[in-house]
Amino acid sequence: MQQDKTERQNSSYRFRHWENLPRGESLRLMVGHEIEDSLFQTEGERLLLVGSMAGELDVSSFQGEQKICVDACQGPDVDLMNEPHCLAIQTRSVDIVVLPLVLDFYPYPHQILAESHRVLVEGGCLIIIVINPYSFWGLRSWWGAKQQQANWPSTLLSNRRIEDWLNLLQFQICNKKTFGPLMPMRLRKKTLPFSLSMGKKKANQLGGLNMLVATKTTESMIHLRDRWRRFELQGNPGFSKAQLSRSQPFRPKQEIIVYEK
Repeated sequence: MQQDKTERQNSSYRFRHWENLPRGESLRLMVGHEIEDSLFQTEGERLLLVGSMAGELDVSSFQGEQKICVDACQGPDVDLMNEPHCLAIQTRSVDIVVLPLVLDFYPYPHQILAESHRVLVEGGCLIIIVINPYSFWGLRSWWGAKQQQANWPSTLLSNRRIEDWLNLLQFQICNKKTFGPLMPMRLRKKTLPFSLSMGKKKANQLGGLNMLVATKTTESMIHLRDRWRRFELQGNPGFSKAQLSRSQPFRPKQEIIVYEK
């Protein structure tokens, strides 16, 4: 079953483009806007975009020295052909890593995060965007996966699960938000009052996309304890140190006391 799931994910490489998703152009513009805001607040000279969808984003506001797009398949925006879960990039050589919908559409999501941690410098920034599983987009993805449609991911990751993985990799969550359109399809005018009656706060919680921004923390040193030394208890009056030593359990001498008349 796991092998069939991996084969299905591998066969969906050609569908990993914004144009193959409902309202793909709107999603691309929204995601690009959120990423540009995060890049504006982040310092870095080397940017790594993972996935073909990342290469289609407009990040022209990035003024760093180098920008590279990595994907498993060749494309017009791909600079390096490489699997996201085994990046052929030097360790601690990237300042910012962007993963737009990569954890949803690519296999081995945990390994992708581990590789992102490896290539990031200390204090580097990781930007993750995934489909919100608790939304109408998540429901549409579940239905598409059930119908074996390759353009929809078969497994969606919640924020709690991603945060657990990031904590294990010593990432610190800086920002997280839910955004994006409420419905995968465009709503008609008759259904607009129903969506507006939900309220802005609830509508934001049901947005189609989740965004997490994390920072790679500095690896803390493990202080070794001092070498073990023999510890002797303080002796009480009437007892010797040898009797109270931990290496020699206390065994009081049995003496016969004779009282003189």
